[in-house]
Amino acid sequence: MRRVYALEVYRYPTTKEEATENLEEFRQLILASNLHYMGGEIYQLRDLSTHTFVGKGKLDMLKPLLQKREIDLVAFDMDAKPYQIKNIEDFYNIEVADRTRIILEIFKKRAQSREGKLQVELAEAQYETGRL
Repeated sequence: MRRVYALEVYRYPTTKEEATENLEEFRQLILASNLHYMGGEIYQLRDLSTHTFVGKGKLDMLKPLLQKREIDLVAFDMDAKPYQIKNIEDFYNIEVADRTRIILEIFKKRAQSREGKLQVELAEAQYETGRL
């Protein structure tokens, strides 16, 4: 089972309490997608980095933790641009997913009918279009 570390990134006007609730909801999504939740944290930002949405300092700070816990996947509870995900994947050398990817995984695992499976495949193809 893949080991996931989750990050809830928030900015004003979201409060720390709201971010904590959002992280718990995201944890439930991760568990629903049959991934092993290894922990998570909330992180407040003033401005999102255009390249990685979190700053290099935060990326550096998390690297030893991810290695120590043998994390396979870092999941961000926000929708990310393809180049942001690629930049973080290149930095950590592990897979990175955003909220949409986690939700697509849930639908993929639960789709039973042929039509349902095709709809999930179409949604995945549309999601991946920007990542090609």
